[in-house]
Amino acid sequence: MANNWDARIKLLYPADEGTFFSADTVKHNSPFVVVANVEVGQDLHGVTDDHTLLVWVRNLSRSTTIANGTFAEKLPPARDEFRAELRVPIPAGWGTKAAPGDVLEVVASYNVQAGIHTDDSLATSEMFQVTKD
Repeated sequence: MANNWDARIKLLYPADEGTFFSADTVKHNSPFVVVANVEVGQDLHGVTDDHTLLVWVRNLSRSTTIANGTFAEKLPPARDEFRAELRVPIPAGWGTKAAPGDVLEVVASYNVQAGIHTDDSLATSEMFQVTKD
């Protein structure tokens, strides 16, 4: 659990579209989703305004970024912890930046704005591999 004044990415992973199961592989140039389980502590959530998750999919085999995406929305204050599964779709079209066999990783930052308070968290996923279409 996040501390009372903290916001944290607890888990970050790629998944096949329409599922919540972690993917060890993604099909070359096919869409997939990045899933982030996040928590915001009770005191910080009591004054929240909004939250933003930024994700980058890195090709470790070629030292390049193949895709990126953003999840952003208002986060109304409440008197308890906030826990959510945030999903960022990665559309098809990244195939020119990766080939079957390449190793990928997701890097993410999570920001919570709460009046004069702000908190950030960073995370990386487990590595996963590109497979043939």
